Amino acid sequence: MIKAIIFDCFGVLLNDSMDAAVGTLSVSGRQRQDLRDIMNAANLGLLTAKEAREQHAQVLGISAEEWTQLVASHEGRDTRLFAYILELKKRYKTAILSNVSEGGISRRFSAEELAQYFDVVVESGAIGVGKPDAEIYEHTLKKLAIMPNEAIFTDDRDEYCAAAVEAGLSAILFTGFDKFKSDLEELLVADSNS
Repeated sequence: MIKAIIFDCFGVLLNDSMDAAVGTLSVSGRQRQDLRDIMNAANLGLLTAKEAREQHAQVLGISAEEWTQLVASHEGRDTRLFAYILELKKRYKTAILSNVSEGGISRRFSAEELAQYFDVVVESGAIGVGKPDAEIYEHTLKKLAIMPNEAIFTDDRDEYCAAAVEAGLSAILFTGFDKFKSDLEELLVADSNS
């Protein structure tokens, strides 16, 4: 029986503002790889968010303040999804599982918002392991006090959904709110009829 719905942050709860910001700049393939490498290091807790911002800015040839403002200007959330999460939270535990530097979620959501919408928040940078490593899914399940087959995970990256399935969870590739809601409700109906 499904007991929890687990959400990725960037590309699901929030649009991927870093990719959007990079898209507004003239960036070479090498720079894109450098940016990804820096982000991966921050997501594993090897760099602080401040260090990552400074290194991103250096790669792009702009100031850390300009980079921070550019990323923030592209960040947004779908209010329909958040309203839906409140509905889901009446019947299920909810969680965020994100590859993000430690404190990255609390910089984007107030403590009150997090408590209102989510029971558990897992940041890869805080535990030193990220998706698609099975350990981060297991860590999230443990914090939720549930078994793998009792959770549905959604992410905008197929490889992270595939890793969740390998870890025993159900998964939905997030391509937009309407499709996610339809896919989730289909899974929940099938679960309730089993």
